[in-house]
Amino acid sequence: MNNTTPYNDRGQRHGYWIVHHSNGKLMYKGNYVNGKNDGYWEEYHSNGKLWYKGNLVNGKKDGYWEWYYDNGKLKSKQFFI
Repeated sequence: MNNTTPYNDRGQRHGYWIVHHSNGKLMYKGNYVNGKNDGYWEEYHSNGKLWYKGNLVNGKKDGYWEWYYDNGKLKSKQFFI
């Protein structure tokens, strides 16, 4: 399910993660810092199409985010401060 499993010394996710759905398709890829999502993040529908993408700072959305339908077409965009 997870290609690499980096953890910090407290057992929190830390580092770059790539995780797959049970069907083998990519589920998400992104970075964790001490258990919180941090940096560029992408998550995918179970069919392998991009679901959403954007940047996170300390686990919170930051800047432009985009969401997509499972057919790959853009659904919406939003800016977070």
